[in-house]
Amino acid sequence: MSRRDKVATMRLRLSAIDYLIAVKQRHRYTELEKYTGLKPSVLTRYVKGRVIPTEKRAKELITILSEHFGLTSLFKEYVHVDPTGMVDDTELVANPSVLRLAAAEAAVRFSELKVNRVVTMASDGIAYAAFVADALGARMVIAKKEKEKGVKRFISSEAPIGDSGLFLTAYAPATSLRRSDRCLIVDDLVRSGETQEALTNLVKQIGAEVLGYSFLIAVTDKWRSKIEPEKPLHIVLSINSF
Repeated sequence: MSRRDKVATMRLRLSAIDYLIAVKQRHRYTELEKYTGLKPSVLTRYVKGRVIPTEKRAKELITILSEHFGLTSLFKEYVHVDPTGMVDDTELVANPSVLRLAAAEAAVRFSELKVNRVVTMASDGIAYAAFVADALGARMVIAKKEKEKGVKRFISSEAPIGDSGLFLTAYAPATSLRRSDRCLIVDDLVRSGETQEALTNLVKQIGAEVLGYSFLIAVTDKWRSKIEPEKPLHIVLSINSF
């Protein structure tokens, strides 16, 4: 196992403890025992940091906890939707503790895919992308809508903005992606899909591979036609079910 893989594994194991601590704030050990099959004495050792779960058990814990005590209800406390359907996730993207839990879920979802690049746009999704990259032991690629001064060479891609005749352009330093890279595209919110399409095109243009997508919030399903079909998806909250 490489050093990068060892670090990512340890972070995943610690993420399981973070998740367990968060759930324990609202639920008793006896309730957690019912779902995890672990005795309160074992769970207590994890919560108090006396023992760190194995990688296998960490994945099992995060999967079980997210299924029965998921983040969806917690997200609803931080996400606001006005009568016109506009989404305000300001409180959510500014909350490191909640973002860390979402990143732990994403890490379990994509841990077997050997992701080495987390690709995002310079926007409110950067904080979440950073937590996901950290959990996976991957590097970040931050694309921007304009060329950054001081960078000499870029790779770029475009995506049409609806039927407006306009295009959204994504720029990233030429050295940030390689053909051998295995990429996860991450964002805080996906609605129409143009940003995610531009990022997908950016990865494919260099010859790298898009392995999947992770979004904190998805609004309707219009965006699905803009990304690579049948790729693994991780979505914490769908506004359709808000």
